[in-house]
Amino acid sequence: MKRNLITYLAMVLAAATFTFTSCGKEEGTPVPKDPVTGPSGTLEVTVMDEDGNLLEEINVQLAYTLDSMSNEKFFASAKTDAAGIATFTEVRISKVYVYANKGTLNDYQIVNIKEDETVTAELTLIRSGDLRVIVKISTTAGNVAGGADVQVSLTEADWENDKYIATGVTDDFGQVLFPNLPVGSVWVAAQHEDKKGSASFVVKEGQEISQVMAVGP
Repeated sequence: MKRNLITYLAMVLAAATFTFTSCGKEEGTPVPKDPVTGPSGTLEVTVMDEDGNLLEEINVQLAYTLDSMSNEKFFASAKTDAAGIATFTEVRISKVYVYANKGTLNDYQIVNIKEDETVTAELTLIRSGDLRVIVKISTTAGNVAGGADVQVSLTEADWENDKYIATGVTDDFGQVLFPNLPVGSVWVAAQHEDKKGSASFVVKEGQEISQVMAVGP
C-alpha cells in the first residue's frame, strides 16, 4: 500500500506544472536585473534641484556603460525617499553610471562601487541636452580622428584652469557623445597626437546637437 502511494505521488508530481510568482519589491528599493554573486557594495544617491532643495520620488537608475545609459539599458532603479536619497544595496564592484531625471531635467555621475563600503553620489537636476563632437584632422582629406581626447568646460577660462564638466575619447569614427550637458554655451577642446583644436558650442534643451571640430598643428 505504501509503495503504491509513493508511486502515485511520483506520477502526480511528474505531471504537474508549477508556476512561481515572485513578490515585487516596494517602490523605492533597488531592483537589480542581474543577480550579484560576487563582492558588492552600497550606493546612496542624493538628488536635488538647482536651488539645493532635496527631491522626493525621483527615479534613480544605474548602468554599467555610457552607451547603456544613453540607450536606457539600466540594471537597477530606486526612488528617492523624503530625504532625497535613493539607496542601492549589493551593487557589483565596478564603475557605475548613476542617472536621474524629472521631465526634461536630469543629471548623471560616474562612481566606483567599493567592496563592503557605502559610496555616495549627488545629482543636481538641471535643464540639459546632448552634444556629439566629431573630431576631424585639418587636412584636405579631412580624416576623422579616432582616439582624440576631448574635454568640455563651461567657459574657456575654466578649461585653462583644468575645470571640466565632461571628458571623453573619440571612437573609430572620430565621435564622442556627451549626454546631459547644461543648456547654454560650453567650451570644447580636443587633442589628437600633436594636433589640437577648440571651439564654443551651444547645448540645447532636450536635443542632441552634432558639431564638427577640426584639430591641427
